[in-house]
Amino acid sequence: MGIFVDIVTIVLATLWSVCGQNVSSRQVACYHHDDNLHSVYNFSMPDIHGEKTIDFSQYRGKQEPGANGTEILNMLKHVRPGSGFVPNFTLTQKTDVNGEKEHALYTYLKAYCPPVDDIFYTEKSGIYYKPYHNSDVRWNFEKFLINKEGKAVMRYPTRLVPSALEKDIQDLLEEGSQSNSYGGGPGR
Repeated sequence: MGIFVDIVTIVLATLWSVCGQNVSSRQVACYHHDDNLHSVYNFSMPDIHGEKTIDFSQYRGKQEPGANGTEILNMLKHVRPGSGFVPNFTLTQKTDVNGEKEHALYTYLKAYCPPVDDIFYTEKSGIYYKPYHNSDVRWNFEKFLINKEGKAVMRYPTRLVPSALEKDIQDLLEEGSQSNSYGGGPGR
């Protein structure tokens, strides 16, 4: 876990289930940020209990909270690792990551990171939100790697296990958390 100092990782958890599809996925570099004056630190979300607002600026230089939902907190506490475990970071509420009610943080992240899947699902295959955008999060646990300046650097598909991000995180630490030069600009 020591390699995660000064790096933010966000694991997205979405709600729909689409089975039986063969999808071509890849990790993608996010767009260059010269024209981007914002970062994830400009956003906030309610905590898992809805009692306070989590201001992401308080996580600058720390590991970002990585999960949503009461069920995840209960799973950690009672199942795995269990034995009353309580994480030492704040969990956010379940949040819309796509559609007309999507949280501004995800609108921002998706604007600077191209999609990781070639196929876009519609209502016929289990998506029940609108409007649709090619950049939408496709599945549970799609990941964004954020540098310590709060800029998105990489976007990863669902099937990529978190340990596979280790090299990218290490490279980012060694580069001094400089933004990549993918090119292009924000877009959907």
